[in-house]
Amino acid sequence: MEAKLLVPASRSPVVPRARLQARLTEAVRGPLTLVSAPAGSGKTLLVSTWATGGATPGPVVWVSLDEEDGAPGIFWSYVLAGLRRAGVDVTGVHPPERAQNVRHSVLVRLAAVLSQRSGPVVLVLDNVEAVTGPEIFGGLDFLLRHAATRLRLVMITRVDPSLPLPQYRLEGLVTEIRFAELAFTLEESRDLLSARRPGVSDSTALAFRYRTRGWVAGLKLASLPPGEDDGAGSWVGEDIAAYFRSEVLDTQPGGTREVLLCTCVVDEFSAELATYLSRDPEAPAKLRVLAEAGVFAERVPGPDEVYRFNPLVKDLLEAQLQQETPIRKRRLHRRAARWLATSGRTTQALRQYVAAEDWEHACALLVASGAVARLLAGSADAGLGALFSRIPEASPGWAAALVLAGLALLQGDADGCDKHLGRAEELLLPARSRDVPGAELALALITMACAATRAEPDRALTAAARVHGLVTDGGADAATRALVFFCLGRSRLATVQLGEAEELFACAAQPTDDPQTSALRRCALAHLALTRAVSGDPDGAVRAAAEAAGGNPCPCEVPEAEQCGSMPVATDIALAWAFLDRLDLERVRCHLEAVGTSPGVVSDPVAVAAEALVRSRLLQTEGDLDAALRVVAYWRAGRAPGAPDRWARRIDAHEARLLVAQGRPEAAGALVRRYATEDAPECLLAFAWTKLAAGHAAESGRMARQVTRRPGLPLDLLVDAHLLVAASAVAMSHAEAAAAAVDEAERLASAQGLSRSLQDAPPRLRALIRHQGQRRQFQTPSARRTDASTAVLPPPRAEMLGTGSPPTDGVLIEPLTQREREVLVYLDELLPTSEIAARMFVSVNTVKTHIRSILRKLSSERRYEAVRRARNLGLI
Repeated sequence: MEAKLLVPASRSPVVPRARLQARLTEAVRGPLTLVSAPAGSGKTLLVSTWATGGATPGPVVWVSLDEEDGAPGIFWSYVLAGLRRAGVDVTGVHPPERAQNVRHSVLVRLAAVLSQRSGPVVLVLDNVEAVTGPEIFGGLDFLLRHAATRLRLVMITRVDPSLPLPQYRLEGLVTEIRFAELAFTLEESRDLLSARRPGVSDSTALAFRYRTRGWVAGLKLASLPPGEDDGAGSWVGEDIAAYFRSEVLDTQPGGTREVLLCTCVVDEFSAELATYLSRDPEAPAKLRVLAEAGVFAERVPGPDEVYRFNPLVKDLLEAQLQQETPIRKRRLHRRAARWLATSGRTTQALRQYVAAEDWEHACALLVASGAVARLLAGSADAGLGALFSRIPEASPGWAAALVLAGLALLQGDADGCDKHLGRAEELLLPARSRDVPGAELALALITMACAATRAEPDRALTAAARVHGLVTDGGADAATRALVFFCLGRSRLATVQLGEAEELFACAAQPTDDPQTSALRRCALAHLALTRAVSGDPDGAVRAAAEAAGGNPCPCEVPEAEQCGSMPVATDIALAWAFLDRLDLERVRCHLEAVGTSPGVVSDPVAVAAEALVRSRLLQTEGDLDAALRVVAYWRAGRAPGAPDRWARRIDAHEARLLVAQGRPEAAGALVRRYATEDAPECLLAFAWTKLAAGHAAESGRMARQVTRRPGLPLDLLVDAHLLVAASAVAMSHAEAAAAAVDEAERLASAQGLSRSLQDAPPRLRALIRHQGQRRQFQTPSARRTDASTAVLPPPRAEMLGTGSPPTDGVLIEPLTQREREVLVYLDELLPTSEIAARMFVSVNTVKTHIRSILRKLSSERRYEAVRRARNLGLI
């Protein structure tokens, strides 16, 4: 047949593979080149492209073999015909007379003819796996050794031929090109995919290269995704499935096909598991052969004999198994799950039960293995939460009810969690729960987490104590410890016990070796940031929030594609609170906008209250008191019922302050009067402001001082209390007491950068704050050390002192008092006497007395002369 002697031609564009062309050119300098790889690896195309490319060392004889060519006579007839067709003189070599055998003399004459040539001949045998007769390979071995290096044999095969390859390797007579070299590189994969769809993205090419391991049949036949985002989509199309079944799966030697189908249900499998699933004691040996080929199966690095399939091959095998026997596929998943569970590989066993849709056993294993804490420590879209996301809502059994309760909690549905918890408690009677491994602990953990989410501290603490009692003997794993710390921290935050909450959240945020607790750690860091923000530590809040957000504390400064989609909502609330304290209003709006689009905010009453407080305070700082009150009204109308008492009191106190600022102290007093006790210092402070507005300064000052003496207060409340002490003192004309209280408020606020607390003070109090700041400006260490009565300054120039008569020397005879220095600064600002009196909280007559004293001491007749004289002497 003439067609068997033709070099195959490609009907589609060929991706240039210069590295392999050069490799072949170098390889055929030796007697034997073996191109061995599984079907679809591009072997024939590579060699045919090379054979027609002009780089061969001599004429090329191509023979495509079939199963019918296994008889020695037929095989050597085609070889001789191919040599004659290529122009090689084989005169004297007679064709075989019989199909079943060939005289040895034919091979001797052929070797002699070839050895007398001046140049080599390249003999390419394609589909060598179709030939199995030992006589043929014996003849080829004889010819290679006796043709005086004039024969360059290239064998293209899926299975290594029956040649003495170890001996050839030892003698350096063979060059082997296998799948590792034939696999397409990323650049070659991109070129091949671009021929199918121009403009294929790098991410798609990378995904295809990874899943196919560079297998050209997969690259050419696997289904391209509908988009060009990341190469995701359906890979197993009809073309690749049909090719894989006919060219790969159905051609496997005895028993190997069964091993492939039985083991494809697991991601990684040991030799023991492969034997258990396939019931074939020879399974490990068959897997070793497949792993040596490198395209369909590979050995996982490590001390144990563990294998995994090429991702695309695994998909193809699973699709074939599903098509042939769907019931058997589920049975294999359950069988694998039992083996893995017995071996202590709980997570892998859970995946197998879920793949089999055996929800009863999956949930029972989750509870019995104590993995409920890891479920709650994860997220709805990762880890165990994602694994159990397809569980039907009506799954029967107490274990399924517990898992559904945990999943509802991950999705922010506290009501759904309570519903499933109630069903689990009904199905699992207390007497029975003690006999079911893990049931009591699972109930306690989910109850604790649900109570913490609902901001029900008493219920959470009771459940936490139950958890502690259940794990004391056996010890708690990292996920359980972190979950308990986190839930207790939320309980403390709900009751505004900020110091304890910060310690608990810090413990929950400690890094662990379990990657499934990363979501819980982010939540703990977010709540740690919120706790620090509420307690008045904006710097600490920003640091914790940055860690929770993966180093990006402000989403508005990060490209949208790089933002952390699973960032807890408490992170944005904490940052909004911290930046509002610093009066960085642009960033406050950025984070409040992020909070508004987050689905998780409604499930956390503390977060809801904190967000409302920040939004209202922002509007207050911007001067829109009506809008600030509307935010409070919206919170009270729709979300307040689930808020913890202490947070509700904080918002009541904030609303009362807004009403006072609007001139409605009676309404403010009615709102907070019944809560104005030491147990609610924020309401006591707000009520004190209403007293001040009503003219009861002494009473308001007493209440404010009562608040300042309370330990563990949030810093903004403490600053506000000192400001109220100052305002009460001003109202009673106690200037020194007012100044001292303002100084203390500024000291506390400046230590943490709480600018908002000072900015939102009443106008008259802000004037006193500015005055005290200017006063401290003159009390620098150098000014306090200088004795003006003895300082000798250079005499001023007359033109700088105006028309007044300057003193005869540069000595200031009598020093200015501190009050006179303050008046002098206001004179420099050209303020009228009444304004100076208002700023200094003294009478107009007192200011006039200070001015007369200044003029006398500076030997000046006019104010502007005194100012010039003071500048010249360095007093201002």
